[in-house]
This record gives sequence, structure tokens and C-alpha cells, in this order.
Amino acid sequence: STNVALVMTGNTVTNITRSATTGAFNGIRATGTALASSNLSNNTLSNISLTATSTIFSGITHAGSSSSTSSLAMNSNTVNNCVMTGTGTMTLMDAGNAVTTNMNLNTITNNQKTGASGTMYCARTSVAAVTFNGNTITGNSIPSTTGATLSAIYGYYQSSSATAENLTNNNINTLTIGGAGTSTSSIITAIYTNPLTTTTKDVSGNTIHTLSISVPGTVRGIDNVSGATVNIFKNKIYDLS
Repeated sequence: STNVALVMTGNTVTNITRSATTGAFNGIRATGTALASSNLSNNTLSNISLTATSTIFSGITHAGSSSSTSSLAMNSNTVNNCVMTGTGTMTLMDAGNAVTTNMNLNTITNNQKTGASGTMYCARTSVAAVTFNGNTITGNSIPSTTGATLSAIYGYYQSSSATAENLTNNNINTLTIGGAGTSTSSIITAIYTNPLTTTTKDVSGNTIHTLSISVPGTVRGIDNVSGATVNIFKNKIYDLS
């Protein structure tokens, strides 16, 4: 439908095991691109087990439109204790597009991607003026890598033309990649921000620690790639290994 004010709040999805050999899992999903506004808040996704060998895991996700969706509230959600055993992509929370996005006070904890390789996005945003404040992202891992394909974990990820970013007062810690993978390109990044060259951003008051990779690769606390006026200050970053 067009010009719908979407409200998806107070839902719980829990204790699901999906054992198909291929295919995708979608926990709580808003797919419409013609939404006037969206509110995906106070939802819980927990104890999900996805055992397909090659698949996509999407936790709490929103599509939206950078022009017609005036606002997105994605606040006070929880994604925890989810396990994906395949080699595909695991996205735990994705705000998608809106004119303005508020993604605050979410908890993303103790999720695992136990396959040989792949990418885990704990939280990501797309085209919007983004506020990402007071979120807790902890205990997420890819513990059992093997082979020559890279693995990656991002606490917060933006690479989709955000018009502005305010990334403040978040706690991102205990992100780990382990196993026996041989790729030299594996990476853990707590905050990755690569929007427009015209984007104004404030990255402050974040606490980032205990990022650990035991296979060949790189660990980064804050990775700022582009922007116009960029203020990165008063963040605490420690115990990267």
C-alpha cells in the first residue's frame, strides 16, 4: 500500500529451528518502499537456529524509501542468541531507508555465525539522516572459520549514502572471529562509516573494546572513510587484538 504509517511493535519471535538446506530466514521484516512512516520498536528476536549450509539470515529489517518514508523509529529492540551455521550473510538489524532514522537503545547480543566464513552485520543503515544512540552490541562472533574465504563482523555498518550520521553513546564490545581460516582479509570493525562525501557526522561518546581476531586479518575500532564535516571525539577504544 501507498502512504501507510507502519507500526510493528511489541512482537516476539523465538525458539525457531530452520533446517532446510538452502533458503533465507526473515525474523521481523517490513518490506514496503512506499511507507509514509515506520515504527519497528520493542520487538524481540531470540533463540533462532538456522542450519542451512548456504543462506541469508535477516533479523529485524526495514526497507522503506529515502524520499517517501519521512521517519523510521527502530528503538528498544532485542536480537539475541541466534545461530546461523551456513556461509552466507547474517544481518541482525537493518534500518533500510528513510528521510530520518532513529535507531536507539537496541540490544544485539550473543549471536553466532558458526559456518566456515561469511559476514555478520550487527546493525546497519542505508539512505537517511541517521541517529544511532545508546545501543549495546556485545558477544557476537564467527568462531569456527575454515578455508581461504574471508570473514567479517561489523558492529555498525553504513555504506549507502547517509545524508547525516550521529553515532553516539553506543557500547560495542566482545566481537570475535576465530577458527582456522587462512584468508588475510578477515576483519572486525566496531563502527564502519562510508556514506557521501557531503555527509556531516558526529561520532562521540562510544565505548569500544575487546575486539579479537585469531585468524589473519584486521581489527578496527572506528573506520571513517568519507564525509564532509566529520567530528570523532571522546570515544573510548581499548583491548583490540
